[in-house]
Order: sequence, then structure tokens, then C-alpha cells
Amino acid sequence: MVICTCGSVVVRITSWTDLNPGRRFWSCARNGRSCPFLGWVDDLMCHKVVEVIPGLLRRMNNVQMMLIQARADVVKLKWMLILSWFFFFRLYTYALSSSWIWGCIWNLGMEWKELCPFIKDWNGMSCVNLSKIGME
Repeated sequence: MVICTCGSVVVRITSWTDLNPGRRFWSCARNGRSCPFLGWVDDLMCHKVVEVIPGLLRRMNNVQMMLIQARADVVKLKWMLILSWFFFFRLYTYALSSSWIWGCIWNLGMEWKELCPFIKDWNGMSCVNLSKIGME
């Protein structure tokens, strides 16, 4: 076990800076920034590796964030789909139970005024009576 100059235990830490990506070093466990630097565990990396690794790490982090966002979007869209199905089912069942819609669709011989009492001005409109056009 290695002891720091301040008397604390030394730990191995990985650097993720742009100049030393993934390079491990020894540092004080208690107060790493105020104690003197103790030394690198790994050898110096190739210049090309030092340039490539930070870009790859940023790209990987961006892809992970996009994946998290896409999963959240999928959950949101699933809920929207479920709610839309519920809404259209309720609308469909309401349409089936509404006599004024079926009165016009199946032409039960009722007048528009009887089917839709909330409309004030009819100007002589009425449902087509099947008996008038010879389709009984």
C-alpha cells in the first residue's frame, strides 16, 4: 500500500481529459487536487490516440443521449396511441348510441327537425324518405 506525503492512502484514478484520455495515474484519496501529483501508471500514449479518443468519447455520449431521448419518445408515442384508440372507441360507441346519426344513416323516416332539435333554421331540409324514391 502506497502512502501520500499527507499520510493518506494513494488510489489509482483514470484521467478523462483531452490530453490524457483513459490514462491512469496515482493520486491522494483524501485530497487529490491539493496534494502533489504522484505519477502515471500507464505509459505515454501515441499522439494520434490522444487526438482520436476524445472525439470517439464525445460521439459515444451523443449517441447514448439520442438513444435515451428516442426511448422517451417511444414511451410518449405509445401513450398517445393508446389515448387516441380510447378516444376513437368512445367516439364510435357514442355514434352508435346516438339516434340522430342512425336516423339519417338508416333513414328511419324521421324529419331532420326531430333528429337534430338544436338547429333553428331548417329551410325545408329533411331526410330522404326511401318510400319516395321507390327503395322500400
